[in-house]
Amino acid sequence: MPALSDAQQPHVLSAVSSYRLDNGLTVVLAPDSTAFHVSVELWLASGTRHDPKGQRGTAHLLEHVSAALAAPLDSEGRRRAAPLQANSNAQVRRDHARYFLLVDPSALDAALAMHAARLALRSEAITDSVVRAHADIVVNEGRGGELPVTEGLQPYWRLQIGTYGDAHPYGLLGETEQSVRSISAADLRAFADAHAAVGDAMLLVVGAFDVDSTRARIAARYGALPARASGAPRQWRALPATSTLRREMQRAISGSSRLTRRFAVPPLGESALEHAEIALRLAADRWGRDAKALLRQPPRVTVEPGMLASDLTINAELADGSAIVAASRLLDQALSAVARGDTVGLGEARAEGTATMLGLLDALGFQRSRSEQLGEATFFAGDPAVAGQRLDRLHRADRSDVMNGAREWLVGRGYELALAAPPSKPAVIASGTLASDAPMRFGTPPLRTLALTHDTIVGDVRLLVTKMSALPLVRATIVTAPSGSADASVSSSGVGASVTRQRAVDDLDGLWRWIASTPRVRRGTSIYVTGAIEPAQAAQAIARAIATWPRQQVARLGGNETGTTSPFSPPSTLPQPLVPGVHAVEAPGRVQTELRLELRVPTATADDEIVARIFRRRLTTALNTRLRTERRWSYGANSRAVVEGDSSRIVITAEVQSDRVRESLQEAEAVVRAFADGVSAMPSPDVLAEGMRQELLLDHSTLADIESSLRTDLAAGRTVAWQSALLARIQRMNAEDLTRARRFADWSRMSVTLTGDPQAVR
Repeated sequence: MPALSDAQQPHVLSAVSSYRLDNGLTVVLAPDSTAFHVSVELWLASGTRHDPKGQRGTAHLLEHVSAALAAPLDSEGRRRAAPLQANSNAQVRRDHARYFLLVDPSALDAALAMHAARLALRSEAITDSVVRAHADIVVNEGRGGELPVTEGLQPYWRLQIGTYGDAHPYGLLGETEQSVRSISAADLRAFADAHAAVGDAMLLVVGAFDVDSTRARIAARYGALPARASGAPRQWRALPATSTLRREMQRAISGSSRLTRRFAVPPLGESALEHAEIALRLAADRWGRDAKALLRQPPRVTVEPGMLASDLTINAELADGSAIVAASRLLDQALSAVARGDTVGLGEARAEGTATMLGLLDALGFQRSRSEQLGEATFFAGDPAVAGQRLDRLHRADRSDVMNGAREWLVGRGYELALAAPPSKPAVIASGTLASDAPMRFGTPPLRTLALTHDTIVGDVRLLVTKMSALPLVRATIVTAPSGSADASVSSSGVGASVTRQRAVDDLDGLWRWIASTPRVRRGTSIYVTGAIEPAQAAQAIARAIATWPRQQVARLGGNETGTTSPFSPPSTLPQPLVPGVHAVEAPGRVQTELRLELRVPTATADDEIVARIFRRRLTTALNTRLRTERRWSYGANSRAVVEGDSSRIVITAEVQSDRVRESLQEAEAVVRAFADGVSAMPSPDVLAEGMRQELLLDHSTLADIESSLRTDLAAGRTVAWQSALLARIQRMNAEDLTRARRFADWSRMSVTLTGDPQAVR
């Protein structure tokens, strides 16, 4: 198989550079002028495998403490930077911790300053009171909703220890409340000194930025940090001692029966990883066909690269718990067939692996993103170019590579966890000079526009094409109207059926063949095509692909001559009204209690939508501050808006301690009333507008995001230009919008649901 063509090699990988400062900090720069944002990440060598014995959760606790505690910062600059952040998060993985900021390019220096302050944190700032406060939050996060934090109970940790064994650094059991609360300030300070050193850290900048000026700012911000490394040698490539397949069956706590098999394969940087991945994709295809009657959905293959080893996982939801043994045997047979040389479909498996990798490079976001791929390549294998090498190996894997990959790493190996569902129940640069609190520099936020979507009829199919040229990738989704409905796009909210495939630009023939072979279910089908393709080219290809589909009598968009409804019209059913008041839903055994606030608000116009977004964002922030930061009864509040025709259902949820349900309910009511009365502070319209602009741009930064947004809008009867109109309206936000948002905060109209153990919610 030849190497990747120039057309298929992403340009976003060709401009990547890396270097080290005098103090040992590794820097990776990956500019992309087509991006809306710039991702700035700090990686530390403080992963879960570094947790001291008996103190699982130390790395997790340090992540929370250092995310909140930092060296002094330019406070005015931080205030200005807040609305320019599209996303921020932190995460602990097996080998490392990540601190992530996605910002408007004008706030790049502010993001650099925030991460520099985190590296400059002095260990004496970690006090017992700080540790106790953040231990409460970590414990509440771990409690979750339905699954208690009990060693060995949660499937993820069973897979880890089952795959690697308890003697391997990756063979970890989950943290417990006892282990987290056993960590003292002295313990955490010692851990930070050992695993948060500048010389072991990496700074990653990906997206829309100027390389030369960014290098200068990095030198100024980070060069003054003292050179310090942990002194411990970096461990690389440590595969588990056991290699034979082990099987285990457990009763599922909730959900359907599922079969998962995980394999430990060589770390990122070794070609065996890609060869084994393609072999597993081939086996998954065969298993899906042979076990079709036993599986609810096609098998799914996932990859988690690592520094010591990498995980390959295949899993599928089973139709019935009684099918576990038969499904497992068929998986054995599929793997053995690939090892013996049955590689029919190799080209498709390579295309799937390549397209999956390109899809990861499409996003600048926190997880499954370009910055994550480049970070792993640099942090794990020492070279950001490994990301491109991985893409090339997936594209070139031949029959011999795949057979060896199956024989050496898959057949008769791994750990299989079967979850049987219970019966269903209801319910190098010059040194810097800047102190950490030096004023932040801000540029002018660039004007941004959203990509245009071409909406047309091809044959009897609605075709929506959005051209995005950042990557040599095209995504296509076929959406069929749900039974009893005329609108295909309704399936964005779970109704109806949709199938998606992504392919590199030099494998588009395979994409069109897939569309041609997809069974036509019913009239009202829509096809969404997003990526590096001209609308006219897509229309011609789709016309050829669907030529063999059975034709239906379809009118033009919006109706036909007789006045009947077009098959593409939005649904005519109205959403059921919410019932105000407090409602209890008993869920025996639930560890925490879910507090859910719901309110339906009008969103028929862009003006209405702006007001609804102000209400949702600000009320969620206020509730999060009260329950997490001030009371420490919850890991935090989240929200979403469910579009339902001319209105949206605002849903705000928080998992709260079950011994604080009544108090949490009272606090929620107080927060809503303070919001309505104007007691709670509200940022200026300009600040709110900037934050909302960043949110909207983030929602249109990947091919999948663009398609999802379109499907939601069309299901609500909106046009393909709705989001562009909304972006323009954001720039005109005013004080009256804030006043209208406060009027929505009526506690008497809200539907409040408490879902938890009967003793907590009665």
